[in-house]
Amino acid sequence: MTFPVLRPLARRTFLRGACATIVAPYLEALAPRGSAPPVRAAWLYFPNGVADGSWAPSADRGGRLRRLNETMAPLERHRERIVIPQRVFTPRGNGHGAGTATWLTGADWEHRELNAHGPSIDQVIAREFADEHVVPALTISARGEGFFAADVPRNTMSWAAPGRPVFRETDPRAVFQQLFGGGPSADTSLLDDLKDQVRALQRRVSQSDRRQLDAYLDAIRTLERRIAFVQDEATARRLARASELGLPFDPARPIEAVPEDHGEYLDLLLDLVALALWSGASRCASFMLDHGQSNRYCTFVPGVRGTWHALSHWKDTSGKTEDDDGVTSWSSRRSKREMYDAVVTWHHERVARFLDRLASLPETGGSLLDQSMVMYGSSISDGHEHGERDLPVLIAGGAGGAVRGGRLLRQRRETPLERLHLATLRATGVSADKFGDEDSPLDLT
Repeated sequence: MTFPVLRPLARRTFLRGACATIVAPYLEALAPRGSAPPVRAAWLYFPNGVADGSWAPSADRGGRLRRLNETMAPLERHRERIVIPQRVFTPRGNGHGAGTATWLTGADWEHRELNAHGPSIDQVIAREFADEHVVPALTISARGEGFFAADVPRNTMSWAAPGRPVFRETDPRAVFQQLFGGGPSADTSLLDDLKDQVRALQRRVSQSDRRQLDAYLDAIRTLERRIAFVQDEATARRLARASELGLPFDPARPIEAVPEDHGEYLDLLLDLVALALWSGASRCASFMLDHGQSNRYCTFVPGVRGTWHALSHWKDTSGKTEDDDGVTSWSSRRSKREMYDAVVTWHHERVARFLDRLASLPETGGSLLDQSMVMYGSSISDGHEHGERDLPVLIAGGAGGAVRGGRLLRQRRETPLERLHLATLRATGVSADKFGDEDSPLDLT
């Protein structure tokens, strides 16, 4: 019998079978005495900015958040775990291309060389703890749509080194395989091969650890079934289409497990991020909710017409500018802005659900959200102006006590985004003197 092995890769616990190997979550009984789970980090990016004023919460004189505004309403239930810094800007990178590419590097963008002068912050953290995780930095994205869907700077925010973009995965099935090795199936589970190892580990841990382990294994199985169901649906659609056109169909050809429902797609990817961080398979993750100049038709949001990028230029209503599709127009600035806000709010709902999930996952001394630092935002402020000042950015989670939530950080001077990245590095345990050109971290406590 193969028993769970403690510290095969620097303090991690693995369950090994003949056909599968998975990393176990952080369990109190197996951790060094007096230690706490490490701080995990995630960066969630959305494109096209926000309309002026739609990232402006209400706060008292001391900066205590009273209420998030209407556009940010889905995040209201997490207000006490959120910090919103004002006057954050990107002094060297802005716009759909340069801003996206340098959002996590804090450096210049060189168009001719396709060079973001990395590495990005997620890769810095990944290198520091590479021997402790199966996938030190998970890099994923929603599958692009429309023009610029294959453009490098608009589709890359993670960089291994200058001129070396990190591949971003868009297929939930492939992400699952990165983390756990086996392929999802509705009928069988990679956990079936690990029953003896699971029982052996359960005998070694406390009752609370056992509950956490059981919840973790249930979460893996649930995701297996969801992904397998989506893939079966995608295969059936491909088969029906091939039959309709009289084309050959190869059932062995891999098909992306991407749901037709866009909200379900984003939720599935975000659930994989949560599981990766909870298990310790990854220390950090970056997720692009869409590419940096998304031209996606957001018809999944009630009452919305036109592409996301066209809506972001909310002061132009004729439908005849270079940002438009040549078909859609709007009756007024007000109606177009309302649609723009509705698309942003819809994405806030996805993020709020992700924070719900982190808050529901138990860890020593609290939840995964308490042990995480999630940065959510965009590289553009007002979408119509392509603004680079007062970027829409927030921090959610407690970072193991390094972040005190429920606050609006009113800053007298403009603050480079690199100061926020430096604070994240230190919160996650990286001894960094500076990030980019900044050597003074933003105070989040």
